[in-house]
Amino acid sequence: MPTQLVNFLQGGKTAVLATLDQQGLPHTALFSWVVAKDSKHVRLAIGKGSTTLKNIRSNGKLTISVQGPGMAYGVKGKAKVIKDTIKSSPMPCVLVELVVEQVKDDNAPGITITTGIGYKWDQNPEQMAKVESDVFEELRS
Repeated sequence: MPTQLVNFLQGGKTAVLATLDQQGLPHTALFSWVVAKDSKHVRLAIGKGSTTLKNIRSNGKLTISVQGPGMAYGVKGKAKVIKDTIKSSPMPCVLVELVVEQVKDDNAPGITITTGIGYKWDQNPEQMAKVESDVFEELRS
């Protein structure tokens, strides 16, 4: 992944994940607990009961679509669970690592992406900021 994307994916940014279900159809989901460990590895906290996790366990195929100021990328690769529990998460999550196989620059000529998908916690924002900080640190380690 380019340095710009690695630096962007250090926590608190959203990404759309696409997995393949058992019928071979795309399944998309919006995630915010996403951290680039380095240019070849992306780590994610994924809910234990989610369809996304079921699909990753089934075939390991994962694409991440990321948009932010001045960038739009698709990141493809093989994903697998590397830790069965994320201790810092209040929800039951596993740690999934994507080994990057391909990065596609989705920027269009003559168009500049000005923003990505933002989010905020509606309840307990200070508490959730601490939780997120801990989760991001666990994803990086």
